[in-house]
Amino acid sequence: MRKHLRSLMVLWEDCVWPGGGLEGPNPEESVRHSAIAEVLCCLPHDDYVRLRDDEGCSFEWFIPHLGMRGGCWPFFPNVPKQKQKQKHKGGLWIREHARVLYLSPMLERRAFSSALGVVAHELAHIALKHELLGSGDCSAQEVSRGFQRFSKT
Repeated sequence: MRKHLRSLMVLWEDCVWPGGGLEGPNPEESVRHSAIAEVLCCLPHDDYVRLRDDEGCSFEWFIPHLGMRGGCWPFFPNVPKQKQKQKHKGGLWIREHARVLYLSPMLERRAFSSALGVVAHELAHIALKHELLGSGDCSAQEVSRGFQRFSKT
């Protein structure tokens, strides 16, 4: 059993829980939400702080419902506090793209451990500030040791 280092309400207050809503975080919404709760509540402090304090909330969650067949959603470019490889527009450094962490509805049909691994893996990409697919060396990013501690606890 993993040790929970923070509560769901802390995730909510720190704005790392996916989505809004008036009722607070609900890990029972789906297998994916349960996996998100487990990963975020149990992440070692330093890894959690990297996600929580990431400049400008550098990613958006995309967790479509199992029965959703399609749709169109606005994903706005994330605005970092520091300039990296972004263009300067009206005093802000804005990325030309948004970083979206997608969790497939197919994870609902997999073992919980599979969903847990996918959530931890994708959050590691965000915390370690990996480039988006097509914009960097993906193989080097995939072999990174980030968040491996989580999967072994």
